[in-house]
Amino acid sequence: MKVGVIGCGGMGTTHYLSLKALTAIMDLEVVALADSRQEFLEKAQACFPDARVYYNGIELIEKESLDMLHICLPSYLHAEHAIAAMEKKINVFVEKPLCLTNEDAFAVAEGVWDVSADVKFKAGFRAYFEEATVVFDGAEIPSLCVYKKDGDVEVSRLHMEYDVESNETGQETPVTLKRAIQDIEKTLGKGNVGINLDPANLIMYGKANPVDALEVFGEYVRGIHGKDGMYPTDGHYLGAEMPLGQGKVNYPAFIAKLKEVGYDGDITIEREITGEEQKKDIMMAKEILEKLI
Repeated sequence: MKVGVIGCGGMGTTHYLSLKALTAIMDLEVVALADSRQEFLEKAQACFPDARVYYNGIELIEKESLDMLHICLPSYLHAEHAIAAMEKKINVFVEKPLCLTNEDAFAVAEGVWDVSADVKFKAGFRAYFEEATVVFDGAEIPSLCVYKKDGDVEVSRLHMEYDVESNETGQETPVTLKRAIQDIEKTLGKGNVGINLDPANLIMYGKANPVDALEVFGEYVRGIHGKDGMYPTDGHYLGAEMPLGQGKVNYPAFIAKLKEVGYDGDITIEREITGEEQKKDIMMAKEILEKLI
């Protein structure tokens, strides 16, 4: 698989370091990098000395023959680059948010439909998601998590047209999330909304025990984060993230419950620190999960 990365600073660093790790276990090669900033490009090139470098992302798309492109640019540039890549039938992985305006969102959707692409969309948890009643083409959908911007509730129908939407757990209770999914399905008649379950977030935000949460929404789980954490001890702050196995997620019981509800998908290990300790904790988490799975 030939992969390119556009945007090598910020989250782009996380992307290309993850790709570097994947090259050890997959038939994957990062062949092209682009960034307008020399310092970020040099750091990325140190990981991939044979990769071709560009100072313009569109030029990379035009000149390279890729299987996959990671777009990690400032948000207002996402749509332009995603559309250009899809026109060349390149699979795209776009950092969130996908775009900033409804106009850009529908332009990306047109690009998807033009190439008959399948789309996976994940709505990550953020403080600006809240419950509200919104209207899609005259049909009310209560309890939907929508984007709140500058005090005004905004929502686009676009994401409901996608193949799969996964809502990441964190700042809502399990029953709130399940109710939102059921309301969407009842109104739009689709069964394409699922949950990207982060068991540590449920604990760190004091929302639920993840084992019990599976009793509520287990049928909707489409992805799992391998992560651990502690309950909050101060009402003003969320709980601390911990190495997997050292927090309050009961992983033996959690994995057993996942099997009980029929989940057989991936578990993506997450450790939100950097450096050698992160690598050590990830490998330790891998060993723990392998024994349980």
